[in-house]
Amino acid sequence: MIELRNVSYSIPSPDDPRQRRMILDDISLQIAPRTINCIMGTSGSGKTTLLRLMAGLIKPESGEILVFGENIVDMKERDARHIQKRTGFVFQYSALFDSLDVGHNVGFGLSQMPRFHRPSSREIRQTVARLLAEVGLPGIESKRPNELSGGMKKRVAMARALASNPEIVFYDEPDSGLDPVMTSIIDDLIIKVRDENNTTNIVVTHNVSSIWRIADRVLMIHGGDMVADGTPREVEKLNVEVVQQFLQGRSHGPLLAEQADTDESEAVALTPEEAEEAEREADEEYEDFG
Repeated sequence: MIELRNVSYSIPSPDDPRQRRMILDDISLQIAPRTINCIMGTSGSGKTTLLRLMAGLIKPESGEILVFGENIVDMKERDARHIQKRTGFVFQYSALFDSLDVGHNVGFGLSQMPRFHRPSSREIRQTVARLLAEVGLPGIESKRPNELSGGMKKRVAMARALASNPEIVFYDEPDSGLDPVMTSIIDDLIIKVRDENNTTNIVVTHNVSSIWRIADRVLMIHGGDMVADGTPREVEKLNVEVVQQFLQGRSHGPLLAEQADTDESEAVALTPEEAEEAEREADEEYEDFG
């Protein structure tokens, strides 16, 4: 379904732009169909970078990324559209359009399809109603994003990601900023989506409890390398200090505070103004993705 072959990615060093900071170094992996794969690691470890590489939102410096058997690295954006139409992406900040009501947000991707493939307005409305019911939010089509709680926004974003009936769904921190109850609801929805739609799912998260609840496979990125890869039980038994420190949430160990510097694609604590700007950027990214 998805395969990475010797993929590397770096960014300019904040101290010296002439130098490069390696985010992912020679990563190879395969994602099996109809599984839930959780990617964990400290902030700035490259989790979201890995997710966006798989989704084709950014390009690696080297290596191959095969999605549905096709190498997307050398594809032009226009040529990659047929791949992206078979995938859905749930952004960390939901990326809902403030100018549109919930119904039009969920149906946005369908309404932008080429005319000869585009469903009728009635079909789009029916799809939107069905998806909102599936995520536990029936009848809220006329509400605006600013009327929704954080958990409701996440579920609307999930409904929108599922509108095109994707075979692969990417989730970037789907439980970010949510309370434990709402986090459990999102976890249940991810499992439900896999079970009912036979989707392949890649989830980036810091939440160890969620990982252990939903994951078929767990991967951990640290220092540009894949330091863990296996079932939750296998990873739990790994004799790797950084893995055990992360799982146990210990403050002492090799995962030092200075290693938590975030790269440009991962989240830190944001001011309200910064969060608003991040949401605008996510809106633009969603438009590019669709």
